[in-house]
Amino acid sequence: MRKYAVYAAPQEESDKGWVWTKKEEILTRTFVLLKNPARNRSVYCEYREIDRNFVNRYNEAHEKFDAKYSLATNPAHWSDIIIASGWYRDALGRIKQQSTVDLEVVEPLLQSWASLRAACQHPDPGVRVATRLAVFGTWLAVVGLLFAVLASLHLTERQGVEISAALFVTALIICRGANRRA
Repeated sequence: MRKYAVYAAPQEESDKGWVWTKKEEILTRTFVLLKNPARNRSVYCEYREIDRNFVNRYNEAHEKFDAKYSLATNPAHWSDIIIASGWYRDALGRIKQQSTVDLEVVEPLLQSWASLRAACQHPDPGVRVATRLAVFGTWLAVVGLLFAVLASLHLTERQGVEISAALFVTALIICRGANRRA
């Protein structure tokens, strides 16, 4: 766990599925799990690595507004900064911008699971709906296949229905979105 200074993402990135920070051990464009242990909240998203170009663009946009919203230009301080949209700050417990919070940025063991969860928790509603439709479409295909091979698996219809129900519950868990309520 590390203390991060939390900054708001630029307006044009408010519907993007990533946060910016600097972690040497994680490659940029990797899916990560952000955890706020104090609020018992977490969310999956894509990790983007802060670099000089990003800092220059961010600071340029804020210099006319208020210098206190600018990022440190020294790369040694970038690992103590996280830039997240309001969507992800809300999902992590309504974190205010310009605050300092203990957070964990963890690279999950199963990137395929992390990417699926990140898509279900994405700020863009189109991404969330498409992902959920894909998950339920997969569930329907598996259930259809299950009932097609019931006899060869020596299962009764009741067992097929029970397996289908278990798979449906699994699909619901997979499709659970980000909890953005306080």
